[in-house]
Amino acid sequence: MWQCISCNIRLAVSLFFLLTASIVTAQQIREVPVPNLRDVSIATFDRYGPVIYYNPKALKKLGPQVAEFVRAHEYAHHAMKHMQREKQSNQDISMTELRRSFELEADCYAAKKVSRESALAAADDFSKIVGSKRVDSVHPTGKERSAMIRQCAGITS
Repeated sequence: MWQCISCNIRLAVSLFFLLTASIVTAQQIREVPVPNLRDVSIATFDRYGPVIYYNPKALKKLGPQVAEFVRAHEYAHHAMKHMQREKQSNQDISMTELRRSFELEADCYAAKKVSRESALAAADDFSKIVGSKRVDSVHPTGKERSAMIRQCAGITS
C-alpha cells in the first residue's frame, strides 16, 4: 500500500513539473511599439513577462522582408532563453562575447524560420549596410552576421 502512495506522489510531482513547464513555454510574448526606441527592436522581460519592444518607423524603413527576419530574431532570444542563460553564465567568457554569441544564435534561428527571401534580404542588409563594423560592442560585425544567416538558411550564392 505504501508503495502505491509513493508512486502516486512521484507521478503527481512529475505531472506538476510538466504542466508548469508547458505553461511557461506557452507564455505569450507581447510586441510593443515604441516610436522613440533607439534600436530597431529589443527582446526582454518586463513585469508582465516576455516582451519585444520595436521601433515601427525603423522596421518600416527596413522593408517587410527584413522586418520579418528581425521579428523572428527577437523571438529567438526568448525561445533560446538568452536572458535567463546570461544570468546563469559562468565568468569563463566575457559578457560581451556571450552576448555576441547569442546574437549569432538568434540570427541562425531566425534564418531557419523565415522565408529564404527574408533571410537573403537580412544577410544582404547586414553585409552592405553594417559591413565589417559593429553597431555596438555586443553585436557581431555585419559581415559575421551575414555569413551566419547565409549558412543557416542554406544560401550558397
